[in-house]
Amino acid sequence: MEYLLVAATVIFIIGFIITFQGLLKEVNEDTTKAFMQKIQTKLFVRLAFIEMIPIALIIIAFITLEGQTIDPAVPLIMVIVVFILGLLRIFSVYRSKKERLNEAEVKSALTMMFTISIPLITAIPIISIVVLIIFSGGSM
Repeated sequence: MEYLLVAATVIFIIGFIITFQGLLKEVNEDTTKAFMQKIQTKLFVRLAFIEMIPIALIIIAFITLEGQTIDPAVPLIMVIVVFILGLLRIFSVYRSKKERLNEAEVKSALTMMFTISIPLITAIPIISIVVLIIFSGGSM
C-alpha cells in the first residue's frame, strides 16, 4: 500500500507539468500583466482539481498503513526521482519560454509564476515522503 504514495506523487507531478506547459503556451510578447494574473488564477484552480486524486490516495494510504511498519526505501527513491524529474521539466519549460520572450514585464511575470509554482509542485511529494518516513517505524 505504500505505493499509493508513489502513485499520488506521479499523478500530481504529471498533472502539474501538463497544466504548467499548457498555460505557458498562452504566454507571448503581447501578454499583459492582467492576462498573466488570469493565467495564475487558472493555474491555482486547475491544481485544486489535480490535487483531489493524490490527496484521496494519501488518505487511503494512511488508513491502510495504520499500525503497519513498512520498508520505505524503494517507494522513497521513486518519489524523490519523480519529484526531481518534475522539477527539472518545469524548469526547462520555464527557461525555454523565457528565452523566447523579449518583453521585460512579461519575463518578470513569468518568473513570478515559476517562483509560485515551485512550492506548489513540492507539496504532494513532501507529504508522500513524510508519510513514508512516519510508517517506516524507524527502520531508515
